[in-house]
Amino acid sequence: MTKKEIEEKILTLENQNKQFDKLLKQMEKKVTGHLRLLFFLPFFGFVIYQVALQKRKERSGFNRDAIEVKTEVIKNEYQILKLKKDLEKITGVPMETKKRKH
Repeated sequence: MTKKEIEEKILTLENQNKQFDKLLKQMEKKVTGHLRLLFFLPFFGFVIYQVALQKRKERSGFNRDAIEVKTEVIKNEYQILKLKKDLEKITGVPMETKKRKH
C-alpha cells in the first residue's frame, strides 16, 4: 500500500467511527425518551429514571445492538492503529495517535 492509500483508509475508518458514534447516540435517545423529565424530582426521580431506563434497555435489545456497534468501532480503531504503524514504516516519521473521546 502506498502512503496515500493508507491515509485514505485511515480517514475512511475514522469517518465510520463518527457515524457509529452518531448511531449510538440516536439509539440512546430512542431508549431514554421522556424519562429525562424525572430529573425534576430530586433523588426519587433519579432512582425511578435508572430503574425505568434499565427495563427499557433490556426490552428494546439496546445492549445487544450497542455491543455490535461498539465491536465495529473497536475493529476500526485497531485497523487505524495498524495502518498508522505501516505509515510510520513507510515515511519514517512517528504518527501521533489521537485518543478517542467516549
